[in-house]
Amino acid sequence: MKTYPPDVVLAPDAAARLAWDEHGSKRETSLARHSKHLHLSQGCAEHCGERIVGHYSFYSAFTTPEEYRIVAAGKTLGTLPIDRPLQENSALIFAGRRWRVVGIDEQRKVIEVRPSPGGRVPEFNGGRGDVHDRVRQEMRAVLMGEDMPSYLGARELLGEARTQFSDYGLEYRNIVPNGSETVVFTWRGDRVNDTMSVWFKHLGQIAQNSGAAVRVFACESDTVAALQRMASDPPPDPAVLADCVRNKLSEKYDWLLDEPLMNAEYASRKLDVSGAHEFVETLVKGHQTM
Repeated sequence: MKTYPPDVVLAPDAAARLAWDEHGSKRETSLARHSKHLHLSQGCAEHCGERIVGHYSFYSAFTTPEEYRIVAAGKTLGTLPIDRPLQENSALIFAGRRWRVVGIDEQRKVIEVRPSPGGRVPEFNGGRGDVHDRVRQEMRAVLMGEDMPSYLGARELLGEARTQFSDYGLEYRNIVPNGSETVVFTWRGDRVNDTMSVWFKHLGQIAQNSGAAVRVFACESDTVAALQRMASDPPPDPAVLADCVRNKLSEKYDWLLDEPLMNAEYASRKLDVSGAHEFVETLVKGHQTM
């Protein structure tokens, strides 16, 4: 868990000033652009800044994913680091069981859950870095190939993966129905997949980044309709999509930012709207020709 200096209360304008100063020239241009409408209070910023730099947490050089307390029926189940976009009605696996998220308290870092009936639910794995587009595209190329690397030990696992890839026809299709859900294989990185999941929420559906795919908690026809709308509409404002995300705090001093600035910062760091829109346009065109 992050530790913050005690008794520090910042006005939004002071928060923007502190973030500008702390991050230095690398983020000066970006934050100054988003903060041009703010009137900075230098006296407040300096007073609060003294409290921050005087606290031991100021000297830590790295950040860790926020840990959330998982609560079911008033009972704490444990804590879980989460660094992917989280939303109500999404699913997670904790303590060997499937759970459905019913509420998120970002300030208290609490996630309220209830048991989730059946179905295969993706697991939240906190603490890892984002996966790049090239990695997922290379995964797909390996699954489509026939060569068996001489250095590979678990060759039977690659063989099984290639069999499943072929059985589901993933070389030729990206949309696979799975009961009441639909799996959209993007073969893109986490920024695109996270953008897709938040974009689905913006359109009223629940979705999750599931690695090489985005899992949509809707039937195939509803999922395809949403994808067609994404392709036909102009790309959404990244800050508007970021506003749909409840757990945006991840960098050391994100807590100093007001909501509009936090949305802009999160969108620039975690979302790839142009990449998601490009994928959806290509997917819908291919789906219509099938």
